[in-house]
Amino acid sequence: MSVTITLPDGLGERIRVEAAREGLLVDEFVGRELQNLLVQARAVALSESTLLQKIGEGFPEVFWTRYRFLRGRLNQGEIPESERLEYLEMVDRVEQRNASRLGFISELAMLRGVSLTETIAALGLHPNA
Repeated sequence: MSVTITLPDGLGERIRVEAAREGLLVDEFVGRELQNLLVQARAVALSESTLLQKIGEGFPEVFWTRYRFLRGRLNQGEIPESERLEYLEMVDRVEQRNASRLGFISELAMLRGVSLTETIAALGLHPNA
């Protein structure tokens, strides 16, 4: 297949120099490099997709219903010790999940080459007050 492209100033010469340095024809060099870029882009897309999936994972609604119920009982001071301990375990699970999620968001930010703050904003995430 033949493709004609217009390159920015100086890029054509850089490609010729690199191809010659590696002992390749320009079209062989460009073809190989484009193939490598496509493979890398696919890997990045898969990585980003996996990270987005992990970021979006959460607890089921039944978990949150119980969590809110126990928090309410704790705030009212009407909670038996067994439920207080259950609530504290749930809090630990939420904190662990949030820490893990932040790690995935940070990894996504690095993958995208942007700041953590920009990535959080792009994902539309807002801290719960």
